[in-house]
This record gives sequence, C-alpha cells and structure tokens, in this order.
Amino acid sequence: MKTKFLPMNTHTLFLSYACARAVFLLLVSVLGALQGSASAQLFITTSNPGPNVGSYDATTGAVIDADLVSGFSHYHGLAVVGNTLYRGSDGGVVATYNATTGAPINPSFITGVSPFALAVSGNTLYVAGFTADVIGTYDATTGATLNASFATGIGADNAVDMVVSGNTLYVSTFESAGRVGTFDATTGAAIDPLFITGLVNSTGIAIQGNRLFVANDAFGGYVNEYDATTGDLVNYLYLTGVGDVWDIEILGDRLYVASQAFGTVGLYDVTTGTVIDASFISGLNFPTSLALRVPEPGGAVLFLLGGLGLLARRRRGEG
Repeated sequence: MKTKFLPMNTHTLFLSYACARAVFLLLVSVLGALQGSASAQLFITTSNPGPNVGSYDATTGAVIDADLVSGFSHYHGLAVVGNTLYRGSDGGVVATYNATTGAPINPSFITGVSPFALAVSGNTLYVAGFTADVIGTYDATTGATLNASFATGIGADNAVDMVVSGNTLYVSTFESAGRVGTFDATTGAAIDPLFITGLVNSTGIAIQGNRLFVANDAFGGYVNEYDATTGDLVNYLYLTGVGDVWDIEILGDRLYVASQAFGTVGLYDVTTGTVIDASFISGLNFPTSLALRVPEPGGAVLFLLGGLGLLARRRRGEG
C-alpha cells in the first residue's frame, strides 16, 4: 500500500510561511540582543608611568575597566583568547588573567623569556623576544614549552609584533630598514624573512582575510596595506591625529591605532584611512599593545538556528 501525500492548500502554505517568518524574526531579535549585551572588547597595555592593561568597549570606546590588570613594569605583548588574557612584561614573564575580572590565573605562566610580542593560534602561544632574535612556542593552556627556538633569524633585537593567518606567521621588526618576515606557523621554518622590506620603523601588524596591514614609520602616521599572499603593496594610508604608532587592530571596517605621542587609540576607516575619531580612547600613558576580543554566538543562537533548520525540513516533508 502506497502512502499518499496530499498537496498543501493555500491556507497551509500561508501558515507554513507565517511560522517560518516568526521563527526568523525571533532569531534576529535574539541575535541583536546578544550582540548588544556582549560587544567586542579592546584591551590596551600602557607603559611607564603606571603600566597596566585596561579594557574598553570596541564599539563606543567606553571604559569597562581602565585598570583591569596592574602591578608589573613595562608591559609588552598582549593577546586574548576566550576569557584568558595573556600579558608579557620586562620581568621575563608571560602571565595570564581572567579577561573579564582581571583576576590572576597564573602570574608565572611562562618564565625565563623576554616577551615583546604575543600571538595565539589554536592552542599554541607564540612569544617573540625583543632582544633574543627568536620566537618560542608554548602550550596556550598549560604554558609548557613546545619549542623555545621555534623560529630564528627574525631580525636581531627587533621583533615587535606578530599575527598568524592560516599556516603563516607574519613577524614585524622595528629597525631603520624595517621588514615583515613570514614563517611556517607549524614548523617555524622560514618562508620568506624578507617578505616585505623597505619599511621605516615598522611596528604593529594586523590581518583581515588576504589584507595585511603594517604600521610603517612609527613616528609618523602611516599604515600600509599589502597582499598577504604576495607581499605586494595595495594601499598607502596616511592617518591624521596620530604619532609614534606602536600597534594596530582591525574589526570589520574599523582600524584601531595606538598612538604613544598623543596617548590615544584612534579609529579610522580601514580602506580609506579616513579619520572616524582620532581620540576614540584618550588619556592613556604610552599605549603599547592592543588586543581584541570578539564574542561568539552563544548556545541560544545555535539552538534557534537548529530549530529553524528542523522547521524547514518538516515543511519540505509536508510538501
């Protein structure tokens, strides 16, 4: 005996559409509420005097906690993953903190290093030493050493920032003939130590898709955009209202620029360099490092997405 499926009439179709639309609108509402209650956060290290790490709303610039972490001298290197904040200092230590409360997790997470730049990919923490010409790798959960000499030939005494994209580690060096080198993020093998050359006091580095941004001429206000695959120059951004740039970050169409000369983090259009707010965050003591924490969709969102998919499958079965 064959089972017959009766075609849906107009009334049934309308109800199916109305139900799907209601679920969709509910999903949009929940997403909006979650986004509003869990905005991206920008963490900023400041140097002497009064070194600390502060947290700020990345959308509005509002202070969340201007003194989230303090108690060490000359902070260098900052990274955040989930609710763990990694911070390096001149004391040869990488410490970990709760990124929400600032409470110490492990003040001696990694010792015996000279951290100046930090980057995290997966469960690997990369630590570059400003005076060691070497990048070491460590377990991002336990701090255990994976390879203390993971990558060498970085540029003596000058590794200042790093970013990982895919299986490539990009390293910026600070010197009169600044450069960006590339290394295999798994093995540490050099891909091209002279990937980008001809820079002047290059400092902060950030990546968005295949767009690589490098702060060029730290004492001026220049950020160059390069093709992250070829190293070719794509765009040359001159930023007003900044000076002595030490780090940059990108979120969507926003470029965040830490300016030691003005004690600010400025906000600029990432494509044109047009100033959005040169004093987006001000009153900082020599801002040195930036790190962004972007919230991920929570369980409620995933539940609603699954429910919407189930509804769609049921409606197709009814057809």
